[in-house]
Amino acid sequence: MAQANRIFCNSTTGSAYATLVCGRLAQDGALELVNAGHPPALLLGAGGIESVSGTGLPVGLFCGNDYGSVGRQLSRGDVLLLYTDGVSEARGEGGEFGAERVAAALERSRGASAEAVVDAVLSDLAAFRGGGPFHDDVTVMAVRRVG
Repeated sequence: MAQANRIFCNSTTGSAYATLVCGRLAQDGALELVNAGHPPALLLGAGGIESVSGTGLPVGLFCGNDYGSVGRQLSRGDVLLLYTDGVSEARGEGGEFGAERVAAALERSRGASAEAVVDAVLSDLAAFRGGGPFHDDVTVMAVRRVG
């Protein structure tokens, strides 16, 4: 992540920045996650939903910024959900969609495939927005440990 930050800093005008998540998931379920300014990842496990907070500032803000990582252990059936702030900050008549609604859609999808989890979040978001325009990017990714 530090290298990505340096490359970004050296190739932009200085007023640009980006959020970024990078992760590694081993076959045994060991997860290492680096989060540069992205909304916290959500981990759905047997005990409920855990918010996995960021580990650093967005890339491009400070060229010498260091990034730590967080580790978690995914068990069979656990789901890791990543999403952009365009999801949680989407507006509808009820205000902002919010991280709580993202988490609620994830919880309702317990036991579903990763694709079904993404579909559930996007479906809830579409219903909440009521067809209004998006003002930011909307990206959702789910990873489910099956083995």
